[in-house]
Amino acid sequence: MRILIQHPHRKQEISGVLTSIEEMTPELTSRPGIDVRVLSTKECGTWQQIAAVWWADAVMLNSNALLIAFAARLFRRRTLLKIHYLQYHTVHTHYVPMSFRQRLLTELRYYWGLRSGWRYFTESVVRLALRSVVGLIVHRVSACSRFCAEQSSLPRDVRVLRNPMRIAEGSPPRDLASLDEPRRFVFLGRVNRDKGCDTLLDAAREIARTGLEFRIDVIGDGNELPALKERAAADGLAGHFRFFGRVESSQALAALSGALAAVMPSRYQEPAGYIPVEAASRGVACIVSTAGGLPETAGPDCPTFTAGHADDLARLMIRYLDHPEEALAAGHAAYLRAQTLYSPRLIVGELLGLLSDSGKVVAEKLPRSL
Repeated sequence: MRILIQHPHRKQEISGVLTSIEEMTPELTSRPGIDVRVLSTKECGTWQQIAAVWWADAVMLNSNALLIAFAARLFRRRTLLKIHYLQYHTVHTHYVPMSFRQRLLTELRYYWGLRSGWRYFTESVVRLALRSVVGLIVHRVSACSRFCAEQSSLPRDVRVLRNPMRIAEGSPPRDLASLDEPRRFVFLGRVNRDKGCDTLLDAAREIARTGLEFRIDVIGDGNELPALKERAAADGLAGHFRFFGRVESSQALAALSGALAAVMPSRYQEPAGYIPVEAASRGVACIVSTAGGLPETAGPDCPTFTAGHADDLARLMIRYLDHPEEALAAGHAAYLRAQTLYSPRLIVGELLGLLSDSGKVVAEKLPRSL
């Protein structure tokens, strides 16, 4: 089978889509009879895209590439769309399940209510139409999480096809001696309100009142980083925070070593959120808000709280500070779960099943506990 994998990014961009393709490709090419081409619609012109579809037996779309979707239908190639992002603006910070028709009407009313002029309204409607048409004309649709599948509201079956991650096997559980002093939490991501940085700061203020020793490492950049630093200093929390700005992904993952837990206090309805999986790969638990797919990716062993509720977040962080053995146990359970659930071997089997004519998923059985 010749498989064309499309994506909308340039080679040097930092993207979860590119990472998932890089994790998946070695496993795909190791299978007998599988030939793979990866194509960027940002870097390839019309005729290159059409020629690539002609070459392929099956096409995996990682964005709403209408030209490739139409060409694949015209040439009778199997097509699978994988949804990685939120389909609608109206679900970015508040999600309510709706039918496809309700969702379209809600989105149109939202664009109209913005009063941003005819040009913006027209461009937004065209993008909405593009996403909807591609989602309806491909043979199959998948999404990176159950939440992402549900929020698409498409009037058809949307399968879950998680983003794979290679996780080393056989790592023993961490022990108390492996934890840094003072006990340390790690935030990874953009520094802005959508990611809940203000909630984290408010939670830190609550913890500081207890007299417990702790530190929070903030790794990432964003338009609210200077303000966050100022607030931390003004609230007398400068000694509890370290700000590293943007660093290489390898450095960011290394920062998890020795941490008590990672924290993701997002308000944004994360389609999946793979910081919890990256933390799990190091045996580190993640405290997450109940926004979007975060609880799903973190798994049942990691504690959750309602987005924006700093007191609840502080309570969970204090629990781990008082009982670090609980954080260690949750981290190891998350590691064992992620090792199976995000295995490239498993996910490639599911992908090949979705791209096949029969549609039978070629995958290993997951333990019921997952």
